[in-house]
Amino acid sequence: MSWHTKLQIQVLGSDLVDLQAIADTVVKQLQEDQIHPDVYGDLKQAFDEGEAIFNVDVAYLQHLLRKIAPHLPEANFEARCLGEEFRDTWVATFRSGKEVFCHGPWDY
Repeated sequence: MSWHTKLQIQVLGSDLVDLQAIADTVVKQLQEDQIHPDVYGDLKQAFDEGEAIFNVDVAYLQHLLRKIAPHLPEANFEARCLGEEFRDTWVATFRSGKEVFCHGPWDY
């Protein structure tokens, strides 16, 4: 099965999120989850450019951001993930390495 998933990242405040600083941590998490390490490049693009397309499920990206957020204690950002199905979406806010708001994805 394949997925076409868009992740949008909006940095809150003027400080950019330095994903490169935790690249080893992200790649290690991808390895533990048996996800191809190329996903790191897509994730970096989402943080650097505001959005990127992934070939993973929306629930996986939610899991991944929850795992890496604690390693970004200075980061404040919002994430919106849109999958192929209309309700296959979620939104979240992360502040100081913690998820402070999340809604979705929604079941049919």
